[in-house]
Amino acid sequence: MRIRNFVLIVTVIIITITVLVVVISGFYFVNGEIKYQILAGANDQLNKFNVSVANISRTNAGYVLDGILSIYHGSEIEKTLSQMKNSSGAQWAFITIGSTNYIYPYESGAISLDARSRPWYILATSNPQKVVINEFYSPTLKASVVTFAVAFNGNTEYVGGLIFTEKQFFDMLSARAGNPFLIMRNGKVIYPSNVSINHNGVIINGINYKIVNFNYNDTMSIYDMFSSMPYTLGILVPSSSIVSNLWWTIFYLVLITILIGVGEIILMILVSRRITRSVEMLSSVSSRFDPHKGEIEIDEKTKEKIYRFKETKEVFDKMYQLFQEIIAQIQELRATNEELESSYEEIEQLSNNLSKESQELKELFEVSNLISLSTDNKSSKKILLDRLMKIYGCAGIAIVDLNKREGNFTDVIGERFNPVDLSRVGKELLNGHIVEASDPPYQIMVVPIMFESKLLAVLEMAFLDRVPEVERESLTRFMVGFAASLNSQRLISEIQNAYIYLATKFAEISEVYDYETGSHIHRVGEYSAFIASKLMMGDEFVSNIRIYSMIHDIGKLKVPREILMKNGPLTKEEFEEMKKHTIYGEQLLGEAPFLEMARHIARYHHEKYDGSGYPDGLKGEEIPIEGRIMAIADVYDALRSPRRYKRSFSHEEAVKIILEGDGRTNPDHFDPKILEIFRKYNLEFKRIYESLLDEEEKNG
Repeated sequence: MRIRNFVLIVTVIIITITVLVVVISGFYFVNGEIKYQILAGANDQLNKFNVSVANISRTNAGYVLDGILSIYHGSEIEKTLSQMKNSSGAQWAFITIGSTNYIYPYESGAISLDARSRPWYILATSNPQKVVINEFYSPTLKASVVTFAVAFNGNTEYVGGLIFTEKQFFDMLSARAGNPFLIMRNGKVIYPSNVSINHNGVIINGINYKIVNFNYNDTMSIYDMFSSMPYTLGILVPSSSIVSNLWWTIFYLVLITILIGVGEIILMILVSRRITRSVEMLSSVSSRFDPHKGEIEIDEKTKEKIYRFKETKEVFDKMYQLFQEIIAQIQELRATNEELESSYEEIEQLSNNLSKESQELKELFEVSNLISLSTDNKSSKKILLDRLMKIYGCAGIAIVDLNKREGNFTDVIGERFNPVDLSRVGKELLNGHIVEASDPPYQIMVVPIMFESKLLAVLEMAFLDRVPEVERESLTRFMVGFAASLNSQRLISEIQNAYIYLATKFAEISEVYDYETGSHIHRVGEYSAFIASKLMMGDEFVSNIRIYSMIHDIGKLKVPREILMKNGPLTKEEFEEMKKHTIYGEQLLGEAPFLEMARHIARYHHEKYDGSGYPDGLKGEEIPIEGRIMAIADVYDALRSPRRYKRSFSHEEAVKIILEGDGRTNPDHFDPKILEIFRKYNLEFKRIYESLLDEEEKNG
């Protein structure tokens, strides 16, 4: 009965939890569905808005280009500008021929303006026969305006266009879009002027709308509109279209909850009956097991009931087998106990003998752990000598590193003594044997340090009296582990030296390619190491980033040289190929685990903290720390260094661009912590730059 009640309670608890989970999940699902409906409606309205912008762009581009061509072929300028204005509904129409401005209706300030210095003129001439749209406040016309400009190049540069006031432009969008929208500045609606926001919603013509905000400048940029106005675009979604789609969702959630609850009730009732019977019978059987007698009693009637169910039969067979094994083990344990009692005194004696050796092994194990945590040979050797001197009580202890100076001590602690002549005992050492030698007043133990049958070094311990009893086999095995550590650290050092060599060669190659100087490569390594040290990244990290930063642009070896050598701006296709150097660099560095930092630097040094970088568009701390460090080091040196397509910037100019931005570079591109280090220590960057200039850079 207790089991049945337990199963019933468990059933109720499970059903209750299930219902709660479904209800809570349903609440979040409905809430998510509402957000989805709002977002889907907003995206649909945004697409219509974008189509309207595109249609306006194409229409006005046609008016402007037709007008330019008419004037180019001899039509009267004022008459043509009048037709352009009247056809488009613009506030003004204009054309600039060479350095001469014409505007209709006449505006004296616009006539005397040097148009060639204006951003809209530069953009238009950079994109001939394409419409270029600008939005800005015009001090000459004393109004916020939207300019449609098109350039045409005959023998003389022709740049013509239309100028709308903001209200004219928004009225055109409203007429085209067919659905209301809002233009906001600092949370206030500026278009339409008779609308105000209430609880993230708005009422227009008696209809409730939800507002989804988009960055106005980003939306305009889709259609080459170079907007710099502080606007927010509010797309309006009717509330009625959202609510009507939710009722069926709620109905289905309620139905699913009811069906799950009923199904679980039926299932648990069936399961509980079978579990109850099975457990009661098995409990009856297990209670009859007597471990003291070493037997189990079961009658045929009980066995027949147990065998009615497949589950209880399987459990009973396993239980019976387990009881039989327990009985056998009890008998075996009794016999073993008798043997253990007879040999207790012998074990106690052996324990006393092993105690000293155990302590020695424990201390050697502690030394091994300390060495494993060490990051270089020097500290590993110091740890070894300090601890072994305390363990064995020797007067002096030293290491002869055969990789450096054969026969001479390279590391010594304690009293000074003469090294053993290894030519006399070298054969025994090569066979892995510990050797003793005499050099009064010292008795010296010489221990080989071998790795894969190669003698790397020897350990010499000097004792004033005699060499004590030492567990030589344990000491020899311990030295094998130390040898492996010593060899690994040597290999790491060789690898680092190899990559220093690779970085040096890469600097030479880059100078042959003429896309970077060798001094640039060394400087970014020093900048990166300085930043890492200020971030308290540790000596190993600082050392590695100094090396691997120097090969951050190794992927440029796979970029076509004509792109690397090009004077002036790259085309869109050329820039896309140039961006691939980050991926090429990661590929060239392979998959070795110890090159992970080098691969990260190669791939991620053009990622930006705000997510606007490449190749992966990572954001914030998604970018590995070494990539974030390299990003600011590379930008600073690129600004300071002269290139065939740009002048060099002074330190002060470079600092201002990085900390305040210039349109291309923005403070949001960098990790705030690293940016603060740059702000505080920028003079150290200047020192590094000036100390590592090559001759060409010194001469300008």
